[in-house]
Amino acid sequence: WLQMEPQLPLLIGVDMRAKLGLQPSMQHPSVGAISIPCCKDLECTKDHLLEIASFSFDWRRVGRRLLVSPQNIADISRDEPDEPNRREAVLMMWQSQKGSSATYTVLAETFEKLQYGLIAEKVKKMEGKN
Repeated sequence: WLQMEPQLPLLIGVDMRAKLGLQPSMQHPSVGAISIPCCKDLECTKDHLLEIASFSFDWRRVGRRLLVSPQNIADISRDEPDEPNRREAVLMMWQSQKGSSATYTVLAETFEKLQYGLIAEKVKKMEGKN
């Protein structure tokens, strides 16, 4: 069985596995089973983070929700001259700290939880353009 997240089994023959260049993770007598990622969260691009930073939102609340440290939030507040630069800095700090875990899904969920529904929708649309 072909195992796809979230656990959707599909049958795939040995010949098709070979054509796709896939290796079985477990052998079934007639078919075999493989696991491949599906619907993986995509990491936010810097260009998209810069665009998101141009939207109006409380960068401190967003930063806290994204687990940017209180010290880093204080540093951004002290070092950045205005709100647009602070929004950009907090998003870049988050991406720097989280690396490949800094995904569109995480960012959209953060904005939704903080009642920024329009921004969350824009973030979701950006993921599709990646």
